[in-house]
Amino acid sequence: MARNNHPEPVELLRPRNSPVTYPPCVVVIFGGAGDLSHRKLLPALYNLFVDGELPEKLAIVGFSIEDLDDDKYRAFARDGVEKYSRRKPDDEHWSGLAQRLHFVRGSFTESGDYERLKQRLSELDAEVGAGGNRIFYFAIPPGFIEKCSEGLSAAGMVARHVPGLATAHIAALFDAEHGYATPKVDARGAVFDDQGRVLMVREIQDEGRWTLPGGWADVNQTPSECVLREIREESGFEAAIIKLALLHDRARQGHQPAGLFSIYKLFFVCRLTGGAARPSLETSEVRFFARDALPADLSLGRTLPHQLDRLFAHHAAPDLATEFD
Repeated sequence: MARNNHPEPVELLRPRNSPVTYPPCVVVIFGGAGDLSHRKLLPALYNLFVDGELPEKLAIVGFSIEDLDDDKYRAFARDGVEKYSRRKPDDEHWSGLAQRLHFVRGSFTESGDYERLKQRLSELDAEVGAGGNRIFYFAIPPGFIEKCSEGLSAAGMVARHVPGLATAHIAALFDAEHGYATPKVDARGAVFDDQGRVLMVREIQDEGRWTLPGGWADVNQTPSECVLREIREESGFEAAIIKLALLHDRARQGHQPAGLFSIYKLFFVCRLTGGAARPSLETSEVRFFARDALPADLSLGRTLPHQLDRLFAHHAAPDLATEFD
C-alpha cells in the first residue's frame, strides 16, 4: 500500500524509526465508565496499544460509581472500541489490551473508596513494576476535579515528583502548537416538547440555578453531536436538531460573571424524541417550562432571559434566520 505524505499522529511525537521504551505505568481514569471514556479515551488507548505507543508493563484502572467488575469493564471498553474507534478491534490486540484493564467501584466523595483504590493501585504497581509511576485522568465534570484531587492527596496517592517520569514525552505533544488564542465554544440545546415547553436543568455548579442543557464542545465531534450528547448526559432525554438559532459572542450578551476567556455560544432549537428525566453528576433536577412560567433563578453565566425569548420565537417560526453576534 502506498504511503501518503502525512505522518501518522504518533509520528508527530518523535522522529521516525526511533523506537521508545516507555517506563511501566498505572493509568487511573476517574469516570472510567462514563460517556467520555466510552467514546474517546478507551478507543484512543486501544489505538495507541495497536501502534505500540503504550508501555509494555501497564495497568489501566477505571474508577467510578457504576456497578462493574474487571470483566464487565472490559466488555464496556470493547463496546466503546467497536462503536467509536478508527480501528475495529481484532482478537490479538484486544486480548493484549483487555488484560491490562481493571475497575474499582467507588464514589468521588467517600474517603473509604479512595483507600480501596489506593490498595488496588499498590497491588497493580507491584504487578507491573511501576514504582509509583501513575497518571490520573479526570474524565469527569469540572466541578468534581477539586474534590477528587483532595481525595487523592488525603489518601497519599499523589506526590510532588515521581523519579523517571518521562515529561519530555508530554512536552512533545505541545511542540507543534503555535499561533494565537482562539475562542472556546459552548453549545446548548433548547429542546421543546409537544406542548411547546422548553427543557431546562438545575446546574449543580451554579448553586442549582436553571439553564438549558449544554456545555463545552468536544474535539472530534460536530456541534450538533456535542449538543445532543450534552442533552442526553445532563437530562436523560433524546432529541433531534431542528436548526441553529443563535450564535452569540458571550462577551456581547451581558452574561454574568463576565469570565476570562473569549467564548462563542451556539444555541440549537431541538425537538424531543425520547428518553426520560434523569439528573446527572452536573444537574440536580430536570423539568419542562412553558414560556410564561420560566424560572427566575437562571444560571446567567450560561443562559439569559432574552436568549430564551428568542429561542421560543425560533421554535414558533423555524424559518427565521440564524441570529449572530
